[in-house]
Amino acid sequence: WYRKAAEQGDASAQNNLGVMYANGEGVPQSYSLAYTWFSVAIANGYQDQSRAISVRDALATKLSPPQLAEAQKRAAQYFEQYQPRT
Repeated sequence: WYRKAAEQGDASAQNNLGVMYANGEGVPQSYSLAYTWFSVAIANGYQDQSRAISVRDALATKLSPPQLAEAQKRAAQYFEQYQPRT
């Protein structure tokens, strides 16, 4: 359900999906996808910006430069694709 809500632009669900990927809860652990979803949540106005930014930045240190670049590219694509529906 978090993925469905995240894909409909819900910033809270996007953040929660980032948490799930970071911890490997219900999905395979992926720091890259966690970074992506946190970035999208932040860009879509997630209410606890400072916490999300802190977690996202910590995840960045776990990624190699190519992995980080790919996660950032994916975040930009997801941001365009998964905007809040009004």
